[in-house]
Amino acid sequence: MPLSDMAGRVGALAAALLGSGSFAAESIPVHLGYTAPDGCPDQSAFEEQLRERSPRVRRAVAGEPAQALVVSIAAEAETFHGTLSIRDSDGAETSRAIAGDHCDEVVSALALVAAVALEGRLEPLPEAVLDAAPPEEPSTAKARLPAPPPIDERGWAFAAEAGLFAQSGASPGVGLGASLGASARRLGEGSWRPEVRAGVAYLPEARTAIAGAAARFSMLAGRVEGCQVAVVTPLLLAEPCARIEVGALSATGLDLPDPRSATRPWASAGLLVRVELPLARAVSASLEGGVAFTLFRDRFAFGPDTTVHQVPAMTGMGAAGMRMRFW
Repeated sequence: MPLSDMAGRVGALAAALLGSGSFAAESIPVHLGYTAPDGCPDQSAFEEQLRERSPRVRRAVAGEPAQALVVSIAAEAETFHGTLSIRDSDGAETSRAIAGDHCDEVVSALALVAAVALEGRLEPLPEAVLDAAPPEEPSTAKARLPAPPPIDERGWAFAAEAGLFAQSGASPGVGLGASLGASARRLGEGSWRPEVRAGVAYLPEARTAIAGAAARFSMLAGRVEGCQVAVVTPLLLAEPCARIEVGALSATGLDLPDPRSATRPWASAGLLVRVELPLARAVSASLEGGVAFTLFRDRFAFGPDTTVHQVPAMTGMGAAGMRMRFW
């Protein structure tokens, strides 16, 4: 349900609860906990919206028995996930979850839900006083707040990716190639938010001239990465990653009396940093850079004395790509 529709229904229910005269006019003390990423409304803004919808709500003083109200908002690439928990002094707890494209809309909806829930937790007035109040309209009596679909904070988000990369080491100079892959990222607000990525990378043939002859180099490799989401804001997501790359490096001699070809194993392990920039609800752009250490240091030569390329011990890499979330 769109947040605007939900806000309308919540507002109607709040009006029914607050205007029916069914609850005492006493204040509602609460202990409030609030966390949200940069760029979202802060705690004071949330409290102001809450008091606008329920003027009887006030912050409890130290040691005062009161309900505990905990609001938590997290940004997951293109979406904001908000959770609201209310715990009574006897330990009973209820919670709601709301997701939306804009943080201020999520905060506003959570303030409405909190106001209605807190008002509903007051004890009704004695029966004699209730009898003197106007009867509720049938439509009001049947009003219920629709529960938003729960967010599985332990779930995973799956995405497909494509990009262009630059890498040294597989050929003389820097080679330009393309990559395809898929990823699975754990959702949630905790510190443990891993991501697993797998894909294939291809460096097309690049020609190198030396000593009156030439050679072509190409590489095809599979990649596996393990990452840990470290920074999440409304504007970007950053994560360090460890990568293992295994494949084949091919070389072909050209312009020689007896040209030859060779294919050698390629393997490297490296570290990189990736930054994602959200573009739409399910689409983001990514930039990454890092270094890798090679396992095989093969030498390619024209005869015993003319070295065309020596695989170095350390290589550099950088890439830019697009990521589309499909689950």
